[in-house]
Amino acid sequence: DETSYTVQGSGASFRALYVSAEASKLSSGNYSTDSIPSNVQIPLSAALVNTGTEDLHDVSVTVTSDSQYARLLNTNAFLRSFPAGGSVTMRGTQLVVSSDCPSGTAIPVTVTMTDNEGNSFTSSFTLTTR
Repeated sequence: DETSYTVQGSGASFRALYVSAEASKLSSGNYSTDSIPSNVQIPLSAALVNTGTEDLHDVSVTVTSDSQYARLLNTNAFLRSFPAGGSVTMRGTQLVVSSDCPSGTAIPVTVTMTDNEGNSFTSSFTLTTR
């Protein structure tokens, strides 16, 4: 169980390669994410970032919520190529919160990206109703 190593010969260097992505932010148009009204179409946009060192290809993006009070429209997007270190904003998803939703209810929203190799990246957010 050695704690130090000696490189002999000419040695080598390498750069670690990895795939990683996230939705770094979820915005709700002109509404604060902690004061979402009911019975209004709220435009959602997600800031997507490729945080890995490798380009991603054929990336499917899906926005979901398991809240009984939330209805989402236009929940899918597709990125043919997503370069390492790149960022893009997904727009067009709409959220409608039902009128019977109690004030202060947490509405979970999940953004999932899956590339052509089956790598999946999930980011979760919480919106709160007024």
